Amino acid sequence: GKRKFGWKNGYHAKNTPYINPHMSYGKFNYRIIPEGESDCHVLWFNNEPAIGIPGVNMMDAKTLEQVAGDSNDPLYIILEPDQLTSQTKPMQQLIENSPDYIQNRVLYIFNLPDGAKDPKELHVNAPERFKERWEEAKAKAVPYAKFKAQLLHRQTSKMFDRQIEFAKN
Repeated sequence: GKRKFGWKNGYHAKNTPYINPHMSYGKFNYRIIPEGESDCHVLWFNNEPAIGIPGVNMMDAKTLEQVAGDSNDPLYIILEPDQLTSQTKPMQQLIENSPDYIQNRVLYIFNLPDGAKDPKELHVNAPERFKERWEEAKAKAVPYAKFKAQLLHRQTSKMFDRQIEFAKN
């Protein structure tokens, strides 16, 4: 049959972020970068300036720079539980490979209220409380440098504990 949908030659969907063409991103002094379209829809529904990525493995540092823009506005990046426990930690690697001016703007949101794994689940659990719970999550966001230092401290402590155990035996 007749082709009804297709990409133009040379177009790569890999690095294409989700944006809301009806949202005026300039009126906000921050941006939110969730993973996946459903989180974007929930955030847009709640008037939050989300620019989504199709999947963390579908993004590179150059595209993150484009999404981040030229301002010094904070970038809230949602770390879902699987990204915290993954061996490869793709989102953290993406930030690590980004220039310092991007890293300095990143605030990680993790451990969402009510045990939600992402904004969509937070909304589904209690839509009437979403805005309150979301503001709580943003207030607890951790700057990238602090997150990285805490992670390094935890890893070092675990290594030290293993050395102590080994020395005892």
